[in-house]
Amino acid sequence: MLRKLRVERLKDERVVLVLSTITGTLVFQKVVKLLRLFRRQGIKPVLKTFFTRLMMRFRFVQEKIDKEDAKVKEMFKNHFDKITDSKIEVIPEQGSSEYLQILKNRSEQDAKNYCGNRISGSIYYHGDAILNVSAEAMKLYTHANPLHPEIFPSVRQMECEIVKMTLNIFNGPSGSCGTITSGGTESLLLAMLAYREWGKNKGISDPEVIVSETVHAAIDKAAFYFNINLIKLKADKTTGKLNPSQVKRYINSRTVAIFGSAPNFPHGTFDPLEELGQLALRYKINFHIDACLGSFLLPFAKDAGFDIPLCDFRVPGVTSISCDPHKYGYTPKGVSVIMYRTSELRRHQYFTCPDWTGGLYATPTIAGSRPGVLSAGAWAVITSMGKNGYIECAKKILNASKFIRENTQLPDLKIIGQPMLSIVSFTSETLNPHAIGDTLSKIGKWKIDHLQNPPGFHFCVTMANADQVGNFVKDLKNAVEQVRNDPEAEKTETVALYGAVAKVPDKGIVGNLSLNYVDCLILFSVMVYFLNDSPENLDDKIGIYRKIKRHYSKV
Repeated sequence: MLRKLRVERLKDERVVLVLSTITGTLVFQKVVKLLRLFRRQGIKPVLKTFFTRLMMRFRFVQEKIDKEDAKVKEMFKNHFDKITDSKIEVIPEQGSSEYLQILKNRSEQDAKNYCGNRISGSIYYHGDAILNVSAEAMKLYTHANPLHPEIFPSVRQMECEIVKMTLNIFNGPSGSCGTITSGGTESLLLAMLAYREWGKNKGISDPEVIVSETVHAAIDKAAFYFNINLIKLKADKTTGKLNPSQVKRYINSRTVAIFGSAPNFPHGTFDPLEELGQLALRYKINFHIDACLGSFLLPFAKDAGFDIPLCDFRVPGVTSISCDPHKYGYTPKGVSVIMYRTSELRRHQYFTCPDWTGGLYATPTIAGSRPGVLSAGAWAVITSMGKNGYIECAKKILNASKFIRENTQLPDLKIIGQPMLSIVSFTSETLNPHAIGDTLSKIGKWKIDHLQNPPGFHFCVTMANADQVGNFVKDLKNAVEQVRNDPEAEKTETVALYGAVAKVPDKGIVGNLSLNYVDCLILFSVMVYFLNDSPENLDDKIGIYRKIKRHYSKV
């Protein structure tokens, strides 16, 4: 009897031990996960998000969020209603010869948005010369597909030559290589993918990448797609640069790469590339330079008479660089280059499917079929411009940008960071910078980019708008004066939008608000139903619309 009791007791103790071990392991894993979250995002933001989500369980809080959500939806709907003409939603029974006239009409409407050369970025070259060069080349390759190099060998050759020419101006060493991609976002996606796979070969299952808060949002997209942990660090408030000593503190056994910008999109400032490269060498990790925006300005800035930081493969420690010829290379849109120091690194971005029933499948980039027509246009533009052409363009753009920096030193206006290339960003400590930006747009029909954290706006100088910087400075000064003297100037849609966003402590909610904009772009058939309805029925229709896209509207 006693023996039986001892056996039962021993069994109970074993069960308790097993359960305790399992519970302890699970708790330990949760604690480690929480500590890593604190490390990546900071204790205060994590706790703020937690308590915000907790508060959202209360009905009155959710109703408040829905109210702000509805305001944003209404603003986007009104915006797209203004810029959408008659729709063709069904393939015609009989083909029509009017297609070209329809396209001409739509193109003329689009042209009204960029004629006048007052757009920040976006249109990097304005004129028929380059347009005709690319158009003539693209006519020859309308149906070309680089996925089939045996059918289109000349497209393969053009792409190889574009990569080689880009490597040459970025001082790629022997053995360096790259690929053509669809744009800067895909180039950054592939770099992040390559470094995740590089980490796997090192036994890293939970990779981390260290970046500045000013890094391009495509890095966030890559982290989201590929399950990579981003360590986002604050930029220096004075210089706008990433602090190398802070980066050093966050490097650990899970770090696979550091990303630096040359320059970043929001403020046009450069990260300390050489110092970051030294850290990458010291800790034997990768270092990527995002030169998508700087693109073909960077290699020719020195010859144009401007001293900018070294930002190519001559920087020790750099393992990859992304560059967009479709910006300051003036090629057709949809052309970027991702460059690697070695072919071994490039291989990590490839995809292969050796057991597919359709045969062996392998692609170097994310896309399968690609438009060879863009590569033809890019090759033609780059070779027709030549180095001297790019130097002259760089000289004009950088002088124009310098003019803006030197002539906008105003009491109620502050330049963010220390921009050196083509972007100049502004904020204000005494006035609402979004109101200044909206007033500027109203005065001179300028199309600028609004910023946040800190609130502000920027202007990106291009060949299309470089001749207009004198007018830009004049209108900017007038805008500051108007906002200073007129309290009504702050009552604009942009001020309301960013004001609503600033009130929301959980950025996940802000992301949900942004979905409304994406919906307006892609849910076209639903939007037609609402945008063209009468105002008196709009409230009822919004209710139906909310049900249709409930999975978007839930917070």
